[in-house]
Amino acid sequence: MMLEIAQFAIKTIICFLIISVGLSFFHWKRLPSTFQRLAFYLCLNLLVEIALRIMSPYKLNNLPLLHVYTLPEFILFSWIYRSMGIFDKWSSQQFWTFVTVVAALIVANSLFLQSIFIYNSYAKSLVQACLVFYSIAYIFQLRPQTPSYQALNILNTAVLTYYAGSSFIFMAGNVALLIENSEVIWVLNVAFIVIFQCLVLASIWRMSRVRQFMA
Repeated sequence: MMLEIAQFAIKTIICFLIISVGLSFFHWKRLPSTFQRLAFYLCLNLLVEIALRIMSPYKLNNLPLLHVYTLPEFILFSWIYRSMGIFDKWSSQQFWTFVTVVAALIVANSLFLQSIFIYNSYAKSLVQACLVFYSIAYIFQLRPQTPSYQALNILNTAVLTYYAGSSFIFMAGNVALLIENSEVIWVLNVAFIVIFQCLVLASIWRMSRVRQFMA
């Protein structure tokens, strides 16, 4: 029963993504830079989900796709959170130096440490730690409770919930291979993805209803 529910949930993920991408581009000119940047991430996410569906019937190893996805995932979310103000005290050079160093570590992991045919758990853990740090740093910013920032708060909640939860999933990934009920790990991961996509869609919808946006 649990697996059947999870399989149904997987089918809804693409639906959420299509709606989120469609809503983003429909309201493109009205959306602030944060949500325009988010739209690029959602397009990447949608392409990956479509690729996974295409590969699934052929029983192909989709882990190389995860390695490729991890790098732009980190860069795009860093770019998103920069527009959300957590890097305001950093110069542009400091920000991009930090992003470049972490990106280099992600690439080095795939080239020298973990084969593209296994989970890139080191790189994923690094990215998840960075994104959880971003989301916590955002929480500690003093922001006015305007409708625009309410939408940003929903987006930040989505990131914190998913990446804090998924960090456990990926850390437990290797252990799960050794236990009988490893499907529980998979079901939990699907649940976190669905929650993430629901909250992201809610944040975009909320922002699309706002008439006066941030610069």
